[in-house]
Amino acid sequence: MLLEWAKELGLVGIGNLTPSFGGIIAIALLGTVGVIRAMATTLGEEIGWRGFFIYELRKVLPFSAVSLFSGIVWASWHWPLIIYYGGNIALELTTFFVVIISMSFIMTYYTFKSSSLWPAVIFHAVSNVYVQKIFPPLTSKIEGSEN
Repeated sequence: MLLEWAKELGLVGIGNLTPSFGGIIAIALLGTVGVIRAMATTLGEEIGWRGFFIYELRKVLPFSAVSLFSGIVWASWHWPLIIYYGGNIALELTTFFVVIISMSFIMTYYTFKSSSLWPAVIFHAVSNVYVQKIFPPLTSKIEGSEN
């Protein structure tokens, strides 16, 4: 995968640049430029979730309940994607709910602490890029990847 990313960026064959180093550059670019690009879409979601929803919940619930309830709703919002794209649906839904509810506590805390959406937007964008773009191809079992 690193070699494919390096080729995609035209980094293979440049001087003494090795394919693995080109892949590392590709990951660095995905982790920066990719995150900035992803912030455009996560900003829209975060305006709704952290900009409106948690502040309304905070009027009637304590912090832990706000984080838990908003996390459950946020994870439930995504269940059609898991059902459509998933393989082992029960495992993927369970782990997704655990991850999203955990993220909800972190994002709710930093949103309230900073009185800003930006920590949640950045956290959400980084999570999307790493979980959807970087980790899957690097951790998938592909022929020859066990060496």
